[in-house]
Amino acid sequence: MAINNHTLQDEDGDYSDWIELFNSGSTEVNLGGWLLTDNPDSITKWMFPDVTMAPGEYLVVFASGKDRKAEKDKLHTNFKLSGSGEFLGLLLPGGSQYVSVFTPTFFEQYADVSYGSYQDTYLYYSNPTPGAENSGSLYLTAPVFSIGHSYYKLPFDLELSCNADEADIYYTTDASIPSSTNGTKYSGPIHISTTTVVRAVAIRAGVDTSITVTQSYIFAEDVIHQSDSPAGYPETWLSPVHGTDDYFEIPGNYGMIESFVNRSDVQSVFVQSLLSLPVVSIVSDIDNFFSKSLNPDSGGIYMYNGEPDGPTRDLRYHLGKGWVRPASVEYFNSNKQDGHLNFQANCCIKIHGGACRTRAKTEKHSFSIGFKSNYGPPKLDEQLFGKGSPKQYDWLILRGGFDRRLGQQIRDPYGKSTLSDMGQYAARSKFVHVYLNGMYWGMYNLSERMDDNCMRDNLGGKAGDYDILKDYFEVESGDTIVWSKLVEMAGDNIENEANYQKLLGNNPDHTPNPAYEKMVNDENLIDYVMMNIYAGTTDWDHHNWVAARRRTNSDGFHFLAWDVESILMNVSELRVYTQVQYNRPSGIFYDLIRNDTFKNLFISHVNKHFFEGGALTPKPCLERYEKWLANIDTALIADQARWWVDPNDIWNTHYHTFIYNYFPRRTEIVFNQLISAGLYPAVSPPEFNTDKNIIPEEFQLLMSSPDGGEIRYSLDGTDPGYFSPVLNKSILIYDNNPLPLKGDTVLVQARVKKDTLWSKLVTRQFLIGDEVNNITDNHKETDGYLYCYPNPVQDQANIVFSLSEASEINLTVYNVMGKQVANIYQGTMPVGSHSVSWNTGSLPAGVFVCILTNNSTDNTYRIRIIKK
Repeated sequence: MAINNHTLQDEDGDYSDWIELFNSGSTEVNLGGWLLTDNPDSITKWMFPDVTMAPGEYLVVFASGKDRKAEKDKLHTNFKLSGSGEFLGLLLPGGSQYVSVFTPTFFEQYADVSYGSYQDTYLYYSNPTPGAENSGSLYLTAPVFSIGHSYYKLPFDLELSCNADEADIYYTTDASIPSSTNGTKYSGPIHISTTTVVRAVAIRAGVDTSITVTQSYIFAEDVIHQSDSPAGYPETWLSPVHGTDDYFEIPGNYGMIESFVNRSDVQSVFVQSLLSLPVVSIVSDIDNFFSKSLNPDSGGIYMYNGEPDGPTRDLRYHLGKGWVRPASVEYFNSNKQDGHLNFQANCCIKIHGGACRTRAKTEKHSFSIGFKSNYGPPKLDEQLFGKGSPKQYDWLILRGGFDRRLGQQIRDPYGKSTLSDMGQYAARSKFVHVYLNGMYWGMYNLSERMDDNCMRDNLGGKAGDYDILKDYFEVESGDTIVWSKLVEMAGDNIENEANYQKLLGNNPDHTPNPAYEKMVNDENLIDYVMMNIYAGTTDWDHHNWVAARRRTNSDGFHFLAWDVESILMNVSELRVYTQVQYNRPSGIFYDLIRNDTFKNLFISHVNKHFFEGGALTPKPCLERYEKWLANIDTALIADQARWWVDPNDIWNTHYHTFIYNYFPRRTEIVFNQLISAGLYPAVSPPEFNTDKNIIPEEFQLLMSSPDGGEIRYSLDGTDPGYFSPVLNKSILIYDNNPLPLKGDTVLVQARVKKDTLWSKLVTRQFLIGDEVNNITDNHKETDGYLYCYPNPVQDQANIVFSLSEASEINLTVYNVMGKQVANIYQGTMPVGSHSVSWNTGSLPAGVFVCILTNNSTDNTYRIRIIKK
């Protein structure tokens, strides 16, 4: 029995999966050394102890994952069974021979239905008999579909069958649940020629009824013509009048935006856009989504979506908050991105989220999908997020995102994957295309739900063993007793080392004290706060946070990224000391940072993540972004066609901003912010033996380090802190000899590394030779910068620079003879970062110098032009 909800309890009172053995021989059998496995590549996975079975004896082994062998009637394997079917084998000692085996898998299982042998045939039993002979009424299995769900181009005939000859099959194509009084009695193949959802049930003698099975057949070329007034759906939706219990009607939204899909460039890639992501198909009775009934048991969850009445932090919601309805969920791959993943399961569904329920903000609402025994299987036995992820789920989230923030669609998963790359657990997610009763509903982000089941599967222990707090200090699970104690301890003379160690569950000498409870996972807290500081999260942490603590064998509170949409916006965003929230993660962090031990740990994590290829250096950050971008760049077209066309091309605007402006600069900006806030020691940067920007060829250019330490530098624009000399030959270690002055310009970027600490980056551009000495040399060190991207440039370039104050600027280009050849920009610019586009026009190939004149200061940058 792979789905044991109520049939047989183990000695702990748990309803664990179980396997029954029967000795059909006439002699006793000693099972010592025999093997059970659910993996053909690991046949020695679980070995029997020295126990004996008498002739005709039955023996139950719980497949619980508890791995117990002390008592014959309390045997537990170290693995569990999958309700969707998997390999299972019983082998003789040594693993040389299978005695009994299900290969490649046993069939799909059903809740509290056993699957056992009868006269050399395996059957399902409605009344399981563990410890006794298999007998009783046979379970009526669901109809079998001859063709499975997928995308289709050509029509086909669908056949339905059942394991019981005396049973009838009924089916529907309107998303309702079939019965003997609803739908069509199956009498022959069903012709499928357009997008169709088929639901079928088997009924025997008008009494026994199987579960309902659903399959969705999507004709991708039909989706672009999806109707805005489908049969059976209401023409209008309801939206609440805030501050009242009244609702007003708005037009229903089911179809595509015709002006967009009629464009030839959209039509040519629309099907490709649909096929670029896996599919999640949700099916439920139309009324479950769109009924206008006010009854909490029958009203439509999309009609009454629990919209917040005012700010979500006030936790006042209109009708529908928490309403749950039965549904079916399917998952299939359009181009096998996930390999084997392909399933259908009956489930429950409700609307998810806070502000995203608001119709004025978006009509594309998010969903929670749950797996409960009164709706279908108690868990989804699928490894949805690849290697290393859990193999089962109780709840999943489909995040719709705000359709008017298309440029932010990847920001939440980006923030989570950043925290994961820093070595901390973060909710896994992937993008999918969602269909609702066969209608395309848009691109969604499928994500793990931050509840006690998720914590169990990722942090260990049992689901009921967690305190989980989130958002507006809501209690998801457990209570706030230990959290309140943590807040109190963090704020009470935490500078004292004994107090800090006690908070970590230690004695003053840092050794563990069993009498003290560990209150917080200090390294997790540091990485969590650091990620939000780097990402510039603007709506954190007055809400949008999750903290989880396991009560037994506790490692303290862990902090988890959630709803990280408001990030990566302003490259100069300051999140250090700007949003300290009492009774929130940031409040605890800024209390603990007063302790020297915690602060030193924070500094070590800065060294780990901000330098030498760390998770927050520009290259990994950009690669992480581009990975998510590549995942949905094509898929976004279908989502725009369904919900909202972006007139300002926010997506590509953000893309170019990230590549040219944000990621190349954000790491150093945040690092300098940490130094300014006193969170990181100020190590003096390298100094040059000249303050001039124009030097002759014979000049001996030297560097020194006022505080000592090793000077690392580069001559090709590579930041010497972002790579190690071993991994990047561009990074050089200064040996106190003059720097080579080759060519007409030399760009030097340098840092000091003193022990494990780093200095700020120093960037100096020197013009070499007498032929350029007619350019005024009034260079001064500033916190600003100037650079060109791409460089070398063919026709078009971006000149990027920053201003520490609003200024009248002049952006000009000179050739190596000092003659001005272009004026790129002249005028007033505000404080901050700027990017100006420049077309090289008819300028020949060669080396040029761009000069930014800012009040009395000039910054220079060498540009090389190449021609095809």
